[in-house]
Amino acid sequence: MEKAIRLGKPVVTADKALLAKDGNPLIQLADEHKVLIGFEASVAGAIPVINHVKNNPPGNTFHSVSGIVNGTSNFILTSMQEDAIDYATALKNAQDKGYAEADPSADVEGRDAANKLAILSAMTLKVPFTDTIFREGISQITPPDIKAAAECGYVIKPLAIACETDRGVYRAVYPALIPKEHRFATVKYEENAVSLKGDLTGELTLCGPGAGAKPTASAVMADISQAAKSIATPHSRAEYSLGFPCSELTDKPVIPPGDLQTEFLLCGEVNRGQGCTLESLSATLEHRGVMVKEVVQIQTTSPGEPETVHLLTEKAQESKITSILDDHLPSFRKIRVAPFDLGGD
Repeated sequence: MEKAIRLGKPVVTADKALLAKDGNPLIQLADEHKVLIGFEASVAGAIPVINHVKNNPPGNTFHSVSGIVNGTSNFILTSMQEDAIDYATALKNAQDKGYAEADPSADVEGRDAANKLAILSAMTLKVPFTDTIFREGISQITPPDIKAAAECGYVIKPLAIACETDRGVYRAVYPALIPKEHRFATVKYEENAVSLKGDLTGELTLCGPGAGAKPTASAVMADISQAAKSIATPHSRAEYSLGFPCSELTDKPVIPPGDLQTEFLLCGEVNRGQGCTLESLSATLEHRGVMVKEVVQIQTTSPGEPETVHLLTEKAQESKITSILDDHLPSFRKIRVAPFDLGGD
C-alpha cells in the first residue's frame, strides 16, 4: 500500500485490522501524495456508512457513533434468543451457514468489531486510529442471560460504542442490554446497524446487510469507482481519504472502562444450603452502595441445587461493580446496560 501511494496510485482495501493498526501513517502518506485510500468495505458491508460520514455536512460535529457491526456475533445472539439454543449450537449454525469462520475468535471475542470502531471513531470523533480499544466477547452469554434480559425488557446485542464527553472519549465493544424499544433491538441475525449522533443532524441510523460476498463486493466496487474518478479528474485528487486532513486527528483523554456509569445485569448462582441467598446478595450490594432494581430467579427442579439468578442494578460505576464481584461474588458475571446517554445531544 505504501509503495502504491508513493507512486501516486489510489488504494482500495477491506482490511479493518490493518487500518486500526497502521491507519494513521498510511492516511497521512495518502494525504501527502494527494491520493485516496478507499475503505468502505472495511465496515458494515453494504451499508455506506464510511461515505456518509466522509460527506458530513459542513458545521456538523459528531458526538457519538454506536452500532452492531459484527454480523457473526449478532447472528449467534439472535439465534440464541429466537431459537432458545445455547451458544455452542448457535455458533455451529453460524459456521454451517458461512457467517462464522472455522476459528471464530476474531468475531466472537470482539476484535473485528473493535477494529471497525477504531475506523468509525477516527472519522467521527477525529481521534487517532488504534488497535487497543477495550473489548469483551459474547462467548460467556448463556440462555438464562437471554431469558433474564427479556424479562427485564432488554435484548442482548454485540455493541460497539464511541462517544466524546467533557471528560474525554469512551470507546468499547461488548455484549450489552439493549431496550426492546430501541432500534438496535430489531437488527437481527447477520444484519448490521450504525447510529451517528451529530449536533446539527441529530441521530441517524443506517441498517442493512453487514456480511457476505455481495454486500462486501458492492462496497469494494464503490471505492474502485471513486478511485477511478480521482484519477480521471485531476482537481478531485486533492480529496481526503477521511473527508478531512489526517492532521486533524487529535489525541484526547481516554475514559477508562472502570469509569463507566450505567446499570448492570449480574449473573450467577445462589445456594441456600450454603447460606447464599438473594437477601444476602442484595445486602452485600447495598452495603457497597449499589441498589438492586430487579431480580430474575430461575428455579431448579431438584431441592438443594444452586439456583440461577440475575440482578439488575441501578446505575453504578463499573469499577465499583467489578470490585464487589471480585471481593464478594467471584462466581458472578456482569453484563452492561448499553450506555447510550454518554454522548452529547
